[in-house]
Amino acid sequence: MRKGTLMTAILPRTTAPRQLMLLEWDGATLEALSMLADGGVMPNLDALLRSSARMRLRWTGLGSPASAWATLRSGRGAECHGIWDNSYLDHRRGWVRPVDPAAAPCPFLPELLLAQDTEAHCVLLSDGAAGTRVWSRKPASQEELADRIRQSREILDRMVEQVRRAAASSWRLLEIRMCTAAALQHRIWHLVGADPEIGGTSPWTPTAQQAFRDLDRMLGELAEIADRQGAAFALTSPYGFVRSREKITLAELLRRRELFEVATGLARMGHRARRSIWRSVRPWIARDGRRTTPGIYYPVRALLPVDWRRSRAVALHGDHAALIYLNTPDRFGSRVLATERAREQALEDVLAALREARHPVSGEPLLVDVFSTTVRYGCDPLERAWPDVIGLPAPGFQTRHRPDHKRHVLRLDSSLAATQGGDGLLLVHGAGIEPGEKPTAGLTDVAPLLTELLVGESAVPAIQRMRKPAHSSALLG
Repeated sequence: MRKGTLMTAILPRTTAPRQLMLLEWDGATLEALSMLADGGVMPNLDALLRSSARMRLRWTGLGSPASAWATLRSGRGAECHGIWDNSYLDHRRGWVRPVDPAAAPCPFLPELLLAQDTEAHCVLLSDGAAGTRVWSRKPASQEELADRIRQSREILDRMVEQVRRAAASSWRLLEIRMCTAAALQHRIWHLVGADPEIGGTSPWTPTAQQAFRDLDRMLGELAEIADRQGAAFALTSPYGFVRSREKITLAELLRRRELFEVATGLARMGHRARRSIWRSVRPWIARDGRRTTPGIYYPVRALLPVDWRRSRAVALHGDHAALIYLNTPDRFGSRVLATERAREQALEDVLAALREARHPVSGEPLLVDVFSTTVRYGCDPLERAWPDVIGLPAPGFQTRHRPDHKRHVLRLDSSLAATQGGDGLLLVHGAGIEPGEKPTAGLTDVAPLLTELLVGESAVPAIQRMRKPAHSSALLG
């Protein structure tokens, strides 16, 4: 879709540049939110839906928050920004490390704006990992559910106060990242009564819906702040939520093709020793000499009990996709795949193992898109710190990289009610913006559209050409 056509459907060309308050609502699902709005649970959202330009954002199938948000905020796909998961393998140091979006070669929304207006002031606020800590598991009782909702309300209230203080200064772009909504949906989606697949309600539903009343109150307050500032207000999410099904044990898929072997004997004892040492010293070690990036750091050799002398492929991280690395000399120092022919055969076997994986009951494919990064993107995955093979799971499925001691391919996670999946959402509200349903767009359309909203049509060609200075690797630095 041409960006100009998309922008014309929302805003007249003559509209002057403006301020924009952007609420980045992690996991906003249009169908569920519309049901709650129609039912009176979210009146502020109901009013916003009626007065905004609305469009669906096509789901890419890659549910990793870091990857999806990088695509939405940069206007470029993962093949450009290089972020496939919340973590990545730093093979040079032998670590699995959290992704630092600042290392991506693509500029994000603030940089796109600053490139057109060097005096523009951009602010980014986030509730960080607070909501994730509160909703680390399903509540065991209604009393615990009510207490978790109270804690979430406090997080949202603090966020609103931060926005009020930030809005009192001069700004052009105010980004508000809200992860609490996704965290609570992971645990109580089945209780909200807004998913047609689940259907019905429970005695806990009125309590669970209070969480969305709190989210709606926050939404109303933010929209009011934007309105007083004369700013446009936008709400967006790169994906929705769907009912959680099962987790795919990647180690078992590889093991059945003789691609992966679990360490035994002395090798397993060595792994356990490394893991124990790392857990004891981790709190006392500076995680990064240059910056502290939130997330999980692990030495590869302490991460999984891998028999590196016999395994040809491994999955080391990722909950939302199969991210497979070949056990090559350059990657892990092993001689298992020492020849080009051995590497080609291992790649073929990995692709077949993932493509042929089926649900034992329904017979449906567990992974709907499986590809070699070298073949699809014509690059060296080692140079870019990418996996050799990526597989996108069917909606509702997640992935797990740890071996299953019972050797099950599928494992039910009873603590997980829902997961990322389905189309995302973009609402844009403000003076001069034509309300109503607009054409479905892709995630890569959002950043150019919002930047054009701020600086005008003439910026679009320059935006499409923009890149940060070239890096030897998008992540390794």
